[in-house]
Amino acid sequence: HARLTVTAPTGGVVAELGTREGMTVMSGALLFRINGLDTVWVNAEVPESQVSLIRPGNPVEARAPALPGIVFKGRVSTLLPEVNAATRTLKARVELANPGNRLVPGMFATVNFTPATRREVLLVPTEAVIQTGRRSVVIVAQEDGKFAPVDVETGVEANGQTEIRK
Repeated sequence: HARLTVTAPTGGVVAELGTREGMTVMSGALLFRINGLDTVWVNAEVPESQVSLIRPGNPVEARAPALPGIVFKGRVSTLLPEVNAATRTLKARVELANPGNRLVPGMFATVNFTPATRREVLLVPTEAVIQTGRRSVVIVAQEDGKFAPVDVETGVEANGQTEIRK
């Protein structure tokens, strides 16, 4: 037969096209690589200072600017063992359930990691922390109406808030 219809065993997005119209294909040749969308991977950039709080299996929540008001739930699948020298981040591969196949390849998402243990911490708005490259500083109001810079040690950053450890 000059033409043959092939039905894929799953739906999704064509990630790789191994053939073109008019080509002759051999048995076992790659025709298409299809990525299903029921579960998607998100490669989240995690600052190296926060990696110690993230473990495979930890629950996460993700939100996509393209889909306001929708929260996607998932788990950390793995931490990839390479630090990006330019951004000082590691990649955490997160598996998210994707009901309705709303998330598609190439979308951006904000991922909130939920630490395995919770404790009382001091939080300040992330924009209040001044990163100089060598140190982190916050401006503290004093009793006499003046302000003073104070060196701090920062911790986890999420939802526009930064933890102050010292």
